[in-house]
Amino acid sequence: MFTSLLRLELIENAALRQRAAEILSQRDIFTSRCRQLLDEYDEQGGFSAAQAEEFVRETLETFRWHRQATVDEETYLSLHREHRLIADVVCFPGCHINHLTPRTLDIDRVQAMMPECGITPKTLIEGPPRREVPILLRQTSFKALEEQVLFVDEKQGTHTARFGEIEQRGVALTT
Repeated sequence: MFTSLLRLELIENAALRQRAAEILSQRDIFTSRCRQLLDEYDEQGGFSAAQAEEFVRETLETFRWHRQATVDEETYLSLHREHRLIADVVCFPGCHINHLTPRTLDIDRVQAMMPECGITPKTLIEGPPRREVPILLRQTSFKALEEQVLFVDEKQGTHTARFGEIEQRGVALTT
């Protein structure tokens, strides 16, 4: 699973970099209950089975997609114009999983089947062409989902960040 990491120092526009830092400084990606459970863990030296289950549920909140943005539409668009991943990291409450990479034994078949399932794949499979004995990595992906979002100023919009990659790992060759 992958999430995106933002290095603020790489944002060239100083005002935008400062705005992004301010927004992120107000954010806590963990729920208050998750933090309470961590305190209980420290005090007790562990979790009961019920606490462990609750902790997993609370932690999953950190990684799930949140439709509600933490900024207004204008701020989102400013950050998006700089780079869509900046908007993705800064404008939402958590560090949602942006993609998973399942493996397959036949990437050519997966590539052919995606449109049949209503998924828009990349045009080409990356990596070497199909071989009788597969070597090296070959991968494809499908386009990011366009998802409805609600900004703090009550305006609605869309955001695209979550996508999928699929990989086929062949045999590694060494001498």
